[in-house]
Amino acid sequence: RAARLPRAGTVARPDVPTCRLDEPLGAVRERVRAAGWDVCVVVNEERVVLGLLRAGELEAPAERTVEEVMRPGPSTFRPNVPIGEMAEFMRRHDLPSAPVTTSAGRLVGLLFREDAERAAAELAAGRDPFGQGRSVQDPSGRDTPGWDPSGRDTPGWDPSGRDTPGGDPSQGRPA
Repeated sequence: RAARLPRAGTVARPDVPTCRLDEPLGAVRERVRAAGWDVCVVVNEERVVLGLLRAGELEAPAERTVEEVMRPGPSTFRPNVPIGEMAEFMRRHDLPSAPVTTSAGRLVGLLFREDAERAAAELAAGRDPFGQGRSVQDPSGRDTPGWDPSGRDTPGWDPSGRDTPGGDPSQGRPA
């Protein structure tokens, strides 16, 4: 049953805006706001997460670069972390959002706490967190969109669990 639970990677939003270190903040701010977001993930050319720009950083002077104002080295989480664990961690640490990355650090998406909490609550109530009208106890075992019976239902899944340097290797928890 544990392999069927929604995970951080299935709830994270893959369409989060991204930017590069050398971009002028004014252009990034305009692009992020035009897309309806108030956060941007700073990545390199391989989409490895380098930092975050939250609403406060996006308010810095337009002529500054992303590198000058970003929050460097944000805590990242692996796609295979169960959504209930993510919701609890984010609540305990007052994280409004968190990048979800592969074991190589490549961006999968941004997980918002309200999305994690909503999915965890739906799951606890025995409902499909993705709103597809199926019960999470569906005997077919295919109770969430994208579910893979192998448990490798998200990009970057690492069967060893050793995908977070310095974290709990048995759980894929953050460092």
